Amino acid sequence: MLSDTELKDLKKSLPRGYFQRIVDSVPFSESTVKNFFKNRTYKIEIHEAALELAKEHLSRTRAVTKRQKAIIHG
Repeated sequence: MLSDTELKDLKKSLPRGYFQRIVDSVPFSESTVKNFFKNRTYKIEIHEAALELAKEHLSRTRAVTKRQKAIIHG
């Protein structure tokens, strides 16, 4: 299982709407995914899906920031 701090950091790194996207991408029920994010159960597939989603979100955020800086600083 993840520590409370690790779980909190993971949640912070996820985009809005992450819960449904993860539910749609793993072979578990909404309840199981909810229990993962309440730190009541651990499923590696849910953890991997969350990490992948966080990675995508970070990549998109960095790309937007880079474009913004290019526009501002011309």
